[in-house]
Amino acid sequence: MAAFIRSLLPLVVDEYFVRLTVKRFDELCSEQKLPEALRKALVVEGADYVDNTSTYAPFTRVGGDLVTSITLLGRFANHWKNVCLNRVRRYQIRSGFIFEKSVKAALQAQGFDVTEIKRVGRAEFDVVATLDGVIYNVQCKNNLVDLNRIEADVRRFVRYNRSLDLAYRKALEKERAREQTLLGELGLTAIKHFVVSRYPVATQNPCVLAFGEILRFRAIAVGT
Repeated sequence: MAAFIRSLLPLVVDEYFVRLTVKRFDELCSEQKLPEALRKALVVEGADYVDNTSTYAPFTRVGGDLVTSITLLGRFANHWKNVCLNRVRRYQIRSGFIFEKSVKAALQAQGFDVTEIKRVGRAEFDVVATLDGVIYNVQCKNNLVDLNRIEADVRRFVRYNRSLDLAYRKALEKERAREQTLLGELGLTAIKHFVVSRYPVATQNPCVLAFGEILRFRAIAVGT
């Protein structure tokens, strides 16, 4: 994909637009040995409003040519990278660790004392912090949300959201059931449990927060 984009650079006009014939597009795809799935993903082929406004495809047909821009190519390259990497288990695990580090950093910036606790006996924890004698046990959920699916199939997304809401509720119940483990480890008597999800989840549960709200975690958590 990177080699394909580099092959387009001589065609850039005004440091922004790229325009080429369908024949030349096919030639460049063949030269860089792009798989058929990637070729199709590069060109807008949507038949309705939702498909056309939600697509990441950078090329649009204008007359007999294909037209795109440096911005659209960069956006697509980032999208395709995520499509490929999200299938790799090692990448998923690594991105989860990075997410946890981001949550820890945000809590530390708000005055929490973030502990190094990851395991107590057989119990594993994501982020354990304390503030004013209270333990804040935070589960970090690196959930994925495909924005295209939200618009293309609302009912399917509702089912997915409902399943996440239920899963997070069960996760909180699990943490409450084993909270004595952390209380005993830290020698404190008060504990609160939260879930922080990478992307927003529609829920009425005050203990489930989206990462977009992390800068308000102290205000929300202390008042809960």
